Amino acid sequence: MNNVKTYVLTLLTLLLCATASFATENPLKPFRAEYIVQRDGDIIAHTSLSLVAIGENRWRYTSSSEPTGWIATMMGVSVDEQSEWTWVDGLQVLSYRYDRAGKEKHVHLKFDWQQMKVTNIINGDPWHMQIPDATLDKLSINLALMAHLSASETDISFPVADGGKLKTYDFKVIGKESIDTSLGQISTIKVSRNKRGRKDKQAILWLAPDLGYLVVRIEKADKDNDIVTLKIQSLN
Repeated sequence: MNNVKTYVLTLLTLLLCATASFATENPLKPFRAEYIVQRDGDIIAHTSLSLVAIGENRWRYTSSSEPTGWIATMMGVSVDEQSEWTWVDGLQVLSYRYDRAGKEKHVHLKFDWQQMKVTNIINGDPWHMQIPDATLDKLSINLALMAHLSASETDISFPVADGGKLKTYDFKVIGKESIDTSLGQISTIKVSRNKRGRKDKQAILWLAPDLGYLVVRIEKADKDNDIVTLKIQSLN
């Protein structure tokens, strides 16, 4: 009888460990996606997003945007962003960089999880801010949302170190929709994104479950209330 109890307890322990391991496993896979950005139907920029492994349990997520047409002629502003992170029961950011050419601006965030703080260096000037657990940078939000939706298609909020402040981004699942894209017809989950305290900062995202919840479309209004749309063009 004791042997049976021991066997059952051992089996339950293994099952619980396996469940916990599955629940915390990194669901994010490498990819490279190309997008166009349109304002009221006109293409104003090309954007690429990529996720690559750079070591054991270490990842780099990058975004590069180049203006096109008259915007490129008038402003010539390109933006490169980079977030490096690891997976510790969830996405844990290690560093973030923002580099803007044309109208120069350079931002570097270093996350110290032992001290629970982030060091923010803007154009060479450093300062520090305390942060709560699971704080993200503004680029890695998309990956954190993908990981969350892979586990549960439910509403979620994320703390974000952005612009020298700790902000909260709220995501609400508002439905499902099949949309036409350059990749063909894609079934998506539709999510609203709100920066807490800023009603003018809402965006609508379409994410594809069959593509690991990759963003395939985003719509938001700019400061002139023109509709700006990001649309996927290719995926590798």
